[in-house]
Amino acid sequence: MRGLRRNATANFLGALIPALVYVWSVPLMLEHLGDQGYGVLALLGAIVGYFAVMDLNMSSGALRFVSHYHASDQPLRVSEVVTFGVAAAAGVGVLGMVLILVFAPWIVAAVVSAPEETRAEAVVALRCASLGFLFSQVASFLQGTVQALHRYDVSSAFELAFGVAVPVVTVALLAAGYRLDVVMLARGVLAAVNALGLAMAVRRLLPHLVARKAPRAMRERMGRFVSYAYLSRVAALAYAEGDKLILGAMLGPVAVALYAIPQSLVLRIYGLTYRLGAVLMPVASTLDATGREADLRRLGLLAARYTLYVNAAIGLLLVISGGPLLSAWLDTSRAQSAGPILVLLLLAAVTNSMTNIPSLVNDGLGRTRVTGLFAITHAAVGLCATVVGIRAWGVQGAAAAQLATSLVMMGVFNTYVAGRSVPWSLAAYLRSSVLPSVPLLVLMAVLVALAGAGGASGEAAWVVPPLLLLVVLIYGFAVVLHPQHRSVAVRRMRALEWR
Repeated sequence: MRGLRRNATANFLGALIPALVYVWSVPLMLEHLGDQGYGVLALLGAIVGYFAVMDLNMSSGALRFVSHYHASDQPLRVSEVVTFGVAAAAGVGVLGMVLILVFAPWIVAAVVSAPEETRAEAVVALRCASLGFLFSQVASFLQGTVQALHRYDVSSAFELAFGVAVPVVTVALLAAGYRLDVVMLARGVLAAVNALGLAMAVRRLLPHLVARKAPRAMRERMGRFVSYAYLSRVAALAYAEGDKLILGAMLGPVAVALYAIPQSLVLRIYGLTYRLGAVLMPVASTLDATGREADLRRLGLLAARYTLYVNAAIGLLLVISGGPLLSAWLDTSRAQSAGPILVLLLLAAVTNSMTNIPSLVNDGLGRTRVTGLFAITHAAVGLCATVVGIRAWGVQGAAAAQLATSLVMMGVFNTYVAGRSVPWSLAAYLRSSVLPSVPLLVLMAVLVALAGAGGASGEAAWVVPPLLLLVVLIYGFAVVLHPQHRSVAVRRMRALEWR
């Protein structure tokens, strides 16, 4: 358990500082690019993200098979997995880079509704971004390999360095007067440096690693696992980037900027909390390899309990302080327009978080077929709902579609997997993991109804959030924290008093 906490902390911190730097960088990028330029930058990111649909999600294969074979002391099998994974990731990267270079004009014409000069600049920038796509594929697999060895301290160090460098270099280049093509090319160079560093780290952590061709049985086994994990990746990419592409095609880059700013804030914040539980996937694989199902059930329910509490607490604070936060981040008109979008996306993120731990455990046990098929269904329903929402309510309709889809699919998914592909019943999950945070979820809904999208204002904006945070922390300690962990915390606090 101590190693799990250490990995979760490292994984969290590895994304926290890049998220803070990103928050700092957004107003500066808006200042240099304007609404339309920032919208084009967001669309370029969405386009490259969509090309990652070609990624076979070999990193999930690394998390499952490297952790499994490393736990059972089979170094040759580990070498086979790593060799096969690096070759597959590099192949996908080269293919994607070539396709981006060739089809960039047609892609930009289809999704960027802007003047001809802006589209021409976007074509050049997109071609420059192809270099980053190539190296990001290799880096993704290598990072998964490091994490499979339970060395999240190492993987997080690389992610922190790369995550800070990208926004800092972007702002510096824009401030120096460079265009988007130079910015995207610089990002590609940073991706190459990151991939090289991860390769050296893997070699150091696996001193017995050799280039070894995986036998056919191994390739088939990994292929079956990865094929369904690939569906999850396709769905995640389609849903994460599809709403922006639909907005760009239907309403233009300015609408994309209005939507992408609160979405980026929500995704960054809840991406951090996801990382607290993400370390459970290789742990599930390791416990499965050693036949410790009871330990996995206990850890899974406890992780789900804590992550939902953290997500609900963050949602509460952002509902109250979201308006003032946006006002400090953006100008008044942008903040007022983005407020309702932020609240809707917050509610959707908290809802989605209820599927995180079951999905991670399910994948760690090698049952990616279930999560893959559900993820594809979620994305398909969500994108259809996005089109309907945009036609009915514009930009806010896209956010409302995310919330509606999340509520439906969360209930269906947890009902299906309980007792089938995860080692706990639905009743145990609701009682042990969900029930302790229900008061926070109810309070969040009440605050949304009362405060709306603006949150607290005036002096209340400075007084209410700290008081609410204090109440949430007290409630978490008294109700949510497991009795055994609460006793440990009390003993440690008493020990500090005597020092």
